[in-house]
Amino acid sequence: MGTKIKCIIIEDEPMASKLLSSYIEKMDTLELVASFDNPTDYIATKENIAADLIFLDICMPEMDGISFLRMVPLYAEVIITTASQDYALKCYPLKVIDYLLKPFRYNRFVEAVNFASEVIELKRNQKKQKNNKLLWLKVDKKLIKVQTSDVLYIEAAWEYVKVCTKKQSFMVLAQMKDFEKKLDEYNIFCRIHRSFLINMEHISYIEGNIVYINDNISLPISRNYKNTLFERLKD
Repeated sequence: MGTKIKCIIIEDEPMASKLLSSYIEKMDTLELVASFDNPTDYIATKENIAADLIFLDICMPEMDGISFLRMVPLYAEVIITTASQDYALKCYPLKVIDYLLKPFRYNRFVEAVNFASEVIELKRNQKKQKNNKLLWLKVDKKLIKVQTSDVLYIEAAWEYVKVCTKKQSFMVLAQMKDFEKKLDEYNIFCRIHRSFLINMEHISYIEGNIVYINDNISLPISRNYKNTLFERLKD
């Protein structure tokens, strides 16, 4: 698996959270992006955090894990971590990946993560197959073939648009609205600003009103497009 699985911990017991963090750190395929001691803090900030996998405790004081799963639409996979066996049947219809009963050892953790990884990789591959299409760019007197998956972002530049890919950029005589309409059928592209259209597959993280592409490219998010972007990230 090329891209690491981004993980979140929601766990109110400090020692349990610390143990999960250490287990995540041991696995090269995982990356811990955030940790919360209650679901309400996660709900308050979830729009700014993209995750593939959530480790969720059940028995928490402000909101229990079952209520959280029923109330909040999640697009990440979920592994339950709890000291009680009593909630297994309640979790089944909520489509959690696995149910880890505390105290669990590292090998049991790895087993659950490996299964979750297979599901996440399958979803990623399905998305790539759907969105990796050809885009023909008219540059000067040439037609240049570009894979849509290679496009990082598109920037409006007066009467031109600048198409930035992983390897190089192309100046195309066109309007941004034409590209937005052309790329509308691919659900990986999203307008974030009057001047910028981005490929959401290449988002590294979002901080405030700035989106970071491939870690080192920072682009502004307009207030008019921010809600649209976060809604699209849930798909």
